[in-house]
Amino acid sequence: AGKWQNFFEKEKTKKAYFTLDDKCIVDVDMMHKSEDIFVAQSKTWQAVRLDYKGGKLAFFAVMPKDGTRVKDLKNNQNLLQDVLSALSLQKIDLAFPKFDFSWINENLASDYKVKDLEVAVTNVGKPEFIKKVVHAARIRVDEEGTEAAAATVLGISFRSIILKARPKFEFNHPFLF
Repeated sequence: AGKWQNFFEKEKTKKAYFTLDDKCIVDVDMMHKSEDIFVAQSKTWQAVRLDYKGGKLAFFAVMPKDGTRVKDLKNNQNLLQDVLSALSLQKIDLAFPKFDFSWINENLASDYKVKDLEVAVTNVGKPEFIKKVVHAARIRVDEEGTEAAAATVLGISFRSIILKARPKFEFNHPFLF
């Protein structure tokens, strides 16, 4: 978990409108603060850098301006460099949504090739193919900072395997992690 260098005050968090890509408007908890923040902008985007305690890490958010879509920004290979080179410290009024976002993709197997993973599986044998790749990620952003987690699971089929009875570990009730 990363704690903000300067927290958002919980008392200043208020309900506000947030417009989704499909133009649907939803209510969100919007955090507010007025302070010196590193910002950058161009004709097509504006960005903020929110520093974490310790000053070695930061959270960047880049928002498209009217007429530009997030998809357009994602396709810009120079976006990060453009943001970093344009950063300047300015006193701004920032409104930023609290959010808890999860993402799961169970169709990544075609993106992985066995040759790329040979080193990782040398202790268990040579795989015939990667049967399934599942990746899950989650990020939570609030007044105190961010919390993020991610996991990737590979399902590998082997050319030959000796089947023997093995212990069963079925996590079907509360457990520690």
